[in-house]
Amino acid sequence: GVVVTQVSWSPGGSWLAWTGFTTSSWTTSRLNGDGGVAGVLAPDGTQRRLDPAGSVLVADDGTTVTLTSGTAQVRGPDGSRPARRTVDLPEVTDAAALSSDGSVLAVGTQEGHDLVTMRLDRDEVSTRSGQGAGDGSWSVRPLGWVGDTVLVQRTPPVSGEEGRLSLVHLDGDVPVRDVAVLDGGDPDRPHTGVGPLSVATDLVTERRPTVSRPAPDWPWSPERRGLVRGLGVVAPLLAGWLAWVVVRRRRRAREDVAEE
Repeated sequence: GVVVTQVSWSPGGSWLAWTGFTTSSWTTSRLNGDGGVAGVLAPDGTQRRLDPAGSVLVADDGTTVTLTSGTAQVRGPDGSRPARRTVDLPEVTDAAALSSDGSVLAVGTQEGHDLVTMRLDRDEVSTRSGQGAGDGSWSVRPLGWVGDTVLVQRTPPVSGEEGRLSLVHLDGDVPVRDVAVLDGGDPDRPHTGVGPLSVATDLVTERRPTVSRPAPDWPWSPERRGLVRGLGVVAPLLAGWLAWVVVRRRRRAREDVAEE
């Protein structure tokens, strides 16, 4: 009766948070839902339901953070009523990532900022100025933390332009460092380019954030397979026609010599 649409692990991987909706009807092609539901799953297998939210994160001690319309609700490990309620900037989204110790929450933004963070222990919000696209339509999505001071963050592409992955320091004096380029896709073809992305932050360091790899051996596209099949049919026919032309010319040459 519940469709799970989003999951997130605690920084240490011991807890699991999820969000979804209750189903009212379904067919082979679509699902209809009645309302949002959310919850967390503890290491011992016990579950706890939460108020519906756009996004849910959980710390390794069971503290939960729910994000809805720029508002963050923090609940204690026992599921008690919100210990605090903080209204964040109106540009924030439901994309977020907890630091490894669960004390700092990085929140995605629609525009205007490279980083928005909230310290959960004292409701302290900080931002740093944006360095995105000039038209103001860019956004950022935090993907994970490298330690407790550096964030791996994604800037999605704008109108077919290339996106990027960056390392962002909590210390605003350290410049944002772009470490990878993401294919923006074809603006005239929807759903092209890099889709949803996750990062193995345990393999990332500031000195070596990425590893060079050769281009993958992608499977052939339907167009390429069709072209190869077509050439496979045409090539023998063309070879047979050329052989017939050569034989005919040689035969005619012999006949001309015989007449002389």
